[in-house]
Amino acid sequence: MYKISVNSIKGVIKGEILVDNFAGEISEFCQDTRVAVYGSAFFAINGDAFDGHDYLDVAIRKGCKLLIIDNEQKISNLSSDDISDISIILVKSTTVALQTLAKFYLSQLDAKKIAITGSVGKTTTRDIVAQVCASMYNTESNISNFNSVVGVPLTILGFAKNIEIAILEMGMDKLGEIACMTDIVNPDISIITNVGTSHIERLGSRENIFIAKMEIAKNLSDDGLLIIFKDDYLNKQKIKAYISENRELFKSEHFEIIEVGFDEDCDYQIKNYMSCGASGSSFEVVRGCETREFNISLNGKHNVQNATLAIAMADVINIDNQKVDKVLQRLTITGKRLSIINTPKYTVIDDTYNASPQSMKAGLDVLAEFRDKRKVAILGDMYELGSESEMFHADVCEYAKRKADYVISVGEISKAMKSDLHFNAKEELIDNLDKLIREKDVIFVKASRGMKLEHVVDAIKKKSEKNG
Repeated sequence: MYKISVNSIKGVIKGEILVDNFAGEISEFCQDTRVAVYGSAFFAINGDAFDGHDYLDVAIRKGCKLLIIDNEQKISNLSSDDISDISIILVKSTTVALQTLAKFYLSQLDAKKIAITGSVGKTTTRDIVAQVCASMYNTESNISNFNSVVGVPLTILGFAKNIEIAILEMGMDKLGEIACMTDIVNPDISIITNVGTSHIERLGSRENIFIAKMEIAKNLSDDGLLIIFKDDYLNKQKIKAYISENRELFKSEHFEIIEVGFDEDCDYQIKNYMSCGASGSSFEVVRGCETREFNISLNGKHNVQNATLAIAMADVINIDNQKVDKVLQRLTITGKRLSIINTPKYTVIDDTYNASPQSMKAGLDVLAEFRDKRKVAILGDMYELGSESEMFHADVCEYAKRKADYVISVGEISKAMKSDLHFNAKEELIDNLDKLIREKDVIFVKASRGMKLEHVVDAIKKKSEKNG
């Protein structure tokens, strides 16, 4: 845990001390008063949904000893009693101050830094990479889903001083955000899981999504490494051409690129994938003349892809092959991502954390692996798909009808799916579950986060317990 004096913080973030009533060390940092603890520093960040300056009094009541602000007027309502044992620092931008402090701290650590992004699978890949690294090194990674320009620096400030591997997942909503996080982290190894259509509404095209994801490689040095999953849209040839055309954006054009994929010419070729049902999957990885066998506790080819990215990374930092295989057999993945739940009546595949056309199809592939049972797909709206949203929804439904016996859609946008049965709202769907699902069904549930289809999963589990 990072411990730093108020005066040192002021120096790093180039701030002005407005109130100087606490001179101790700070070891906890937050921008959300709900997680504030006694003795912490509170960054009053003006976000899309709220302004942290409106919660300064709450931060003080929670025991924060340092407030970092960029709007001096907001402290005018604080009384002398409120500020009697705290300090307040004024900066030009609290977001930039947070990022600056995190970059400074990370630069003091003797840790190899691994950055991960991708349209789909970045959190699962982060979890796999972190657990593989932890089998041999003192490893830390993002807090929950803290993968933004605010979440990444907050994660860094929570790292222990003695870590050997720092793993940072990076998400984005627009161009420049991954570049910002890359400037904070300066990774030694960068991983891109894929370039899909998530956020296409905001970025305008898949090519812009590719450009945004490539920001994760901008600070790689000559001895840096980029690991990618190879497909028609993301491969060495495309990456090298892009770097050559945009040389000014990159620190080096000579870092190594490793391709993982199913093609024979990949540096790490995936072969002989086999589903093992609820126990996971098995597969082989070919590297040169060497073939290695692995077992993974997760289902789906896409999770084998994620695991092979971790295998390639493990080779680079010299983690023993047997250790990697043992870790893959007992993975713990962040919840609601293809979690298979066996209830007394049904098998539920809870994949409700988020959705895109690519992740929908990957999840449906897992559903299709349950060959001896009736398969039901409950699919909700996918957000941020722009002008082609109806086409994407219709395409996913067409795919679903090849993988499932019965396809149910829910939500306003999902009307475009032309499923076997549609509900406008999840509440209506829940009220009709008795008529829709049967004992021994395998039920796949997925939609974008805002749909909150985990409520449907909860209803199915309650129905099973009630009738079980």
